[in-house]
Amino acid sequence: MRTFNFSYLWAGRAALFTVLLLFANGADGQQKAPPQLQPAKKGPGPEIGLLMVMADKIQPAQITRPAGTFVLVIKNYSGISNLSLQITQTSNGASVQQAVLDSRYGNWDQTFNLPAGIYEISEPNHPLLRATLTLK
Repeated sequence: MRTFNFSYLWAGRAALFTVLLLFANGADGQQKAPPQLQPAKKGPGPEIGLLMVMADKIQPAQITRPAGTFVLVIKNYSGISNLSLQITQTSNGASVQQAVLDSRYGNWDQTFNLPAGIYEISEPNHPLLRATLTLK
C-alpha cells in the first residue's frame, strides 16, 4: 500500500500563502490601503417618478412633483400583456406620450420636461388603471 506524504502539500500551501500575502501587501511588504469607493457625482439630476401597474390599479394613484425634467418609470406587475398607457394633459386633452409595455411584466421609462399642469395616465382597455401626475 502506498502512502502520500502530506508534508509536501503543507509546504506548498505555506509558499502559496506567502506569495499571496506579498501581492496583497505589495512587493516591499508594506500593507496597502484597500481601494475606496469614489463618491457619486454631486449635483442636480432628474428626479424619478415610479408607477407600478397592478392587475386592478396603478400605484401610487397620485404623484405630485415640481415641473421640469424628471424620469417617469412604469413597472408592469399586472400580468397583462400589451399595455398601452396614455399620458394626457387634462387641461387641453393633448396626448403627451404613449407608454407601450409589451411583456406581461415589462418596464418602461422616459425622461420628460413638462410644464406645470395636471396629467392623466390611463389604459383605455382597462378603466381601473389610472393615475394622476401633478406638476407644480
